[in-house]
Amino acid sequence: MSNRDDIRGVDGLKGREPIGCVVSVGRKSEKGHPTDNNRFYIMEYKPSKKIGGRPARNFHPRYAKFNDSNDNTTIWGNLIHRNENDAFHYSLLAYKSPDTKNHPDGKPFCVGDGKKAKRWIENEDGELELTDIVCGNQLCKYQSEWKGSKPCSPRSRLIFQLRWGQNSNLPCLIAMWNTKAWSSTQNIIGMFDHAREAYKSLRESYGVQLEDDFMGIPFQMQLGKATKPSRNQSYPVVTFSIDGSLIQHTMKRLESLQQMRSFSQDLKKELPGPVVAEPVEGVGKGEHEKADQFQLSGGDDFFGNK
Repeated sequence: MSNRDDIRGVDGLKGREPIGCVVSVGRKSEKGHPTDNNRFYIMEYKPSKKIGGRPARNFHPRYAKFNDSNDNTTIWGNLIHRNENDAFHYSLLAYKSPDTKNHPDGKPFCVGDGKKAKRWIENEDGELELTDIVCGNQLCKYQSEWKGSKPCSPRSRLIFQLRWGQNSNLPCLIAMWNTKAWSSTQNIIGMFDHAREAYKSLRESYGVQLEDDFMGIPFQMQLGKATKPSRNQSYPVVTFSIDGSLIQHTMKRLESLQQMRSFSQDLKKELPGPVVAEPVEGVGKGEHEKADQFQLSGGDDFFGNK
């Protein structure tokens, strides 16, 4: 063993989510404008090109069959986190300020939760400082007083694992989906609220001692359209629904956990006992510890042999 083999890790260095692809509503045209927003695409995770001077993602090569098909307004997935905050994150966010100095490294201009916010504000020396402020929510001027595309909007991110039918050869990579639409964000919140209510019902009605655990919950994303009559416009909306009975999913999960516990207990019973030294014939009691040769005995091995 070398001197460095016993030193491993870097204090404070944390791993990243192993995201393999991004689910996108539509794509960017060659001029950088949103297009084909009536269907889903599955893109590579990291942007690898620029369109209109901005980073853009390529189509994921392993999902060419999906991206080339006409039936792509539905995505199926499973949640892969026990905690909602790990699976789903949302906040108010403005990447750029239209009337003040922006961060040179492209950091978001302002991030808030409707009550408090952090904003880059120029000080007396002309330098940007990250400052704690009160979040105006929908009364903030970057929402209420701005015409057209508002600088501040909700930014939501959902991380999950793709799920396909048994006869599909598409990979089930871990995926990320982002949106800045109010309605789509509300729909994700509604799905988690529904799951919490179901767990609450199980606890109250059946006395099941069960925490809110979102791991493995199957769901469906459906892409549709909504309209703004005042502007005579339509826009994409993604709805979310738990795919199947949450009670049945929970019961199957509990059964699986019980089976794993039973298997673990059975395995412990079958494992060999502690290894002990047995005296070699002709060596006195206590002297076998000094002997150059001794026999090892530890019960049955994994194949049932003595």
